[in-house]
Amino acid sequence: MNRESGDDIVIMEEVLSSMDRISNLPEPILHCILSFLSFKQVVQTTVLSQAWERAWRTFPILEFGKTFFNQVPSVSCNNKIEAQLGDEKLSRALNYVEGTLRTRRREMIRLDKFTLDLYELRVKELGPFVDRCIFSALESDVKELKLALPFHTSARVVDTRPGMPSVDARNKRCYNLPQEVLCSKSIQVLALSCCKLQSLRSVKLSSLKKLCLTSVYAADLVLESLVDGCPLIEHLSLVNCLGFNTLDLSGLTKLNEFKVRNCLEVLWLSIQALNVKTVSIQLSLPCEINVASWLIEVKIEAPNLSIFRYEGDVVSFSIGAMTLLETHLNFDKNNSDIDWYSEYIGLLAMFHNVSKGVNLESYKGENADIPEDLRQIQSSPFYGYNNLDFVITGTRVRVAIKNTIDGLLWISPHLRTVTIKSFYLNWFSFKFEFSYKKQAVYEGGIAQCCKSRPISCWRQCIEEVVVEYTSNCVNNVKRYIFNGEDIWEKIDWLADLDTSLAWSVEL
Repeated sequence: MNRESGDDIVIMEEVLSSMDRISNLPEPILHCILSFLSFKQVVQTTVLSQAWERAWRTFPILEFGKTFFNQVPSVSCNNKIEAQLGDEKLSRALNYVEGTLRTRRREMIRLDKFTLDLYELRVKELGPFVDRCIFSALESDVKELKLALPFHTSARVVDTRPGMPSVDARNKRCYNLPQEVLCSKSIQVLALSCCKLQSLRSVKLSSLKKLCLTSVYAADLVLESLVDGCPLIEHLSLVNCLGFNTLDLSGLTKLNEFKVRNCLEVLWLSIQALNVKTVSIQLSLPCEINVASWLIEVKIEAPNLSIFRYEGDVVSFSIGAMTLLETHLNFDKNNSDIDWYSEYIGLLAMFHNVSKGVNLESYKGENADIPEDLRQIQSSPFYGYNNLDFVITGTRVRVAIKNTIDGLLWISPHLRTVTIKSFYLNWFSFKFEFSYKKQAVYEGGIAQCCKSRPISCWRQCIEEVVVEYTSNCVNNVKRYIFNGEDIWEKIDWLADLDTSLAWSVEL
């Protein structure tokens, strides 16, 4: 035996010795180790020793997601042989899932988590399989249940209302969630995607703390029953859901975080939760609906709310006594009507009164370009802010930076810094630092550019502007200092910067 072979044997013996020491660890510690591994790695540990095999058979976390099903065809195949092989792979995969669940139930293992992500399979007649998996998980007292389901899952499918947007634009049918899920005493976290909720009896999720619904259809009464039946809920998220017009979050004393996004049919929303800390709202309107006749009301009674985010059209807000640390607003501008700008300014003023800081967002900066006629008759909504962040959410849009800056300085006069930035592929950031002349109080006469009394017009009293520009096309920060009477003309010079401004910014 040569020396190298002898060294290899020594190394292998050391590895096996280390593995033996790990295998001798208590089973809860082995479970902890498994929780950091991928599903494939977890299964691979079963060949190491009987201890690892036993640890897997009693492991309380089962996650069958995209990685597990990645070898199963996601679409029907025209080739008969390939289709048959695909069916065989799918059958083996589904049998393995059910067998694993049966093992846990037979061993009387309580599941901490069960995830079943079938969304990309697009295979018909999976409903009975999903039902069996759900019932097995419930019998194992599952604490965290996550289901992402495909469409065409079962013969027990239902259509959404005729003429209304479906949960999935390509197919109006979705899986009916078994009633037993909504009466589980063990579930603490429930995440559902692409299904319909029907409740023939009251919901009793007495342990539920987190509920996430994505592309779920639920009627008003079902959602009302769901909210009433979750007294301990702390986190509620509704994304791309349909079927309900009203959402009343009264009486949820434990609610800490709430999110609603792209729920197209919501007409009325009320939040009365004493302990809620974060609220994020994005309400999108169907393009065929006349915005002028579309009534949406948002009522918030949450004295401990600290962070609020809203994205959508200008709507009616009713806000109780609160002091927000952060407010993020992105109002969709669907027309150039001066009435829209008037309502927009009123909402900014309302949030200014209850917020220590307001950050604004816009598709391409148009929300900051307040019409000159309105500036003459309406007061600026913000006063007393030193800094303002403005985020461009659009991709490959042309942004009028000069007009945006001018508009932001009208919205919040005498800002010390303004930051305009975009976070998409060709991202950029402008930071403007302003110095003003000492005399900032209006001394008589009529301001010709805006109704800015008692604050003097920024156009007349800016003394110096320092501009810092960065982007993914610039290796370092570019810094420029402008002063003198032609400051605004000098800002126009930024258009000559040799950067990505050629396509993304129009000054």
